[in-house]
Amino acid sequence: MVANRLATYVNHYFTLSAETCASLFKMKPPFGYDGFGEIVFYRTYSRVKSDGSQESWADVVIRVINGTMSIRKDWYIKNSIEWDEEYWQKYASGMAFAMFRMEWLPAGRGMWAMGTPFVYEKGSMALNNCGFTKLGGNSRLSDDLHWMMDALMLGVGVGFEPIRDDLKIYQPVGTYIHYVQDSREGWADALKLLVDAYTKPGVRKPIFRFDLVRRKGLPIRGFGGLASGPAPLKRLLEQVETLFETPGIDVVRLKADIANMIGVCVVAGNVRRSAELAKGSVQDRIFLDLKDYDKYPERDDWGYMSNNSVALFDDADFESLGEVARRVIVRGEPGVLNLRNFKYGRISKPIPVREDKADGLNPCGEIPLEDKELCNVVETLPTMCPSVERWYQACEYAATYACSVSLLPTHRKETNRVVARNRRIGVSIIDWTGWIVAASMHRVTAYMRKGYDIVRKTAADRNSEAGVPEPVRVTTINKMVA
Repeated sequence: MVANRLATYVNHYFTLSAETCASLFKMKPPFGYDGFGEIVFYRTYSRVKSDGSQESWADVVIRVINGTMSIRKDWYIKNSIEWDEEYWQKYASGMAFAMFRMEWLPAGRGMWAMGTPFVYEKGSMALNNCGFTKLGGNSRLSDDLHWMMDALMLGVGVGFEPIRDDLKIYQPVGTYIHYVQDSREGWADALKLLVDAYTKPGVRKPIFRFDLVRRKGLPIRGFGGLASGPAPLKRLLEQVETLFETPGIDVVRLKADIANMIGVCVVAGNVRRSAELAKGSVQDRIFLDLKDYDKYPERDDWGYMSNNSVALFDDADFESLGEVARRVIVRGEPGVLNLRNFKYGRISKPIPVREDKADGLNPCGEIPLEDKELCNVVETLPTMCPSVERWYQACEYAATYACSVSLLPTHRKETNRVVARNRRIGVSIIDWTGWIVAASMHRVTAYMRKGYDIVRKTAADRNSEAGVPEPVRVTTINKMVA
């Protein structure tokens, strides 16, 4: 897909050579699983092209590689860094063939959005798997919830922490008519206006009109997919208003409920459902019992939207594990976040390269994040590689992809501030267990140590050349990070 002239985030484009593209179209995709892999691909990652046909696997590979290299090329040119077209054509060709063979793969968001006009025009948020936000007090709660809804509507899973603070609820002063705009921003703005009416003094309450919102089933031009119609948003706004009108509602309960209700509302283009994880204090009895639907039966309609986990750091927190265990036996939740692991990372090496201020987590639980930070994940597939040397090369390609994504700003200034400082990436492994079965644990351990060094060096070199900081962390596997 070719970006139009209105692009604002990327203005210099890369195109794979015709020779490389022709070779890719002659290759057979290794979907596997007796055809099921191909079904998943066409259902989830293949976009409709301008001529109305579906993208093939070769189309997606070409789009992803062109998008990745366009981001890097654009960054270099805008920052007066030399761009060696001959070198990058050769490198991109190898990267494309390795992706086609599924030796490395972008995360699903990358396969869906990378190289599309939407990313070129709107920034990189849709390329990221997940993020994290804190839900704060009167001065910021509406902005925090706006960020969360915006991210979820772009297919980004969101971890959140409903802060226990002195949030004060006000009664709105008067009303006014607000026509909800037919856009992602319009939906998030509507929520913000309603929350502002109850969390800031002297604010009128909006009376919403949905005349401009497109009907259910109509295509979404930017992100892709089909519209859900105004009904989910209407229900969300009604529910949120009811929460604020509930006398004496607990602040953690209020924030968690709104976050979960947003998740129920948002189905990103009817392509990706919301993913959420709530982080709370192990000392907070309200948070501990949020999944107790005997105690809070009304939460059964939205409480399922997040996995809930308690954070442990001080010794007293670990002494409260019995309280957690009693609830896990009945409900399976809450989970446990060991913040000491967040702080210290790997034991065997002096990593991270600098202090990691992360104290939050993404919904899948594998990446520590700061407030408003995104997780930028990419996969390697060692069992798809015919040799360990090919896997080492896949590690390099994966790191190059992730570091390139981090060069492209999002449309959110609060996110850009933390991403620009951390440049956090997560190179991961698919089928680690299968790899051990095929190669043995002691060999895989040695391979992974070298692979880690390759990822770390590649990330350092790519970022140094681009003039940005080395990533604070670079890998993730089985909920372990470094």
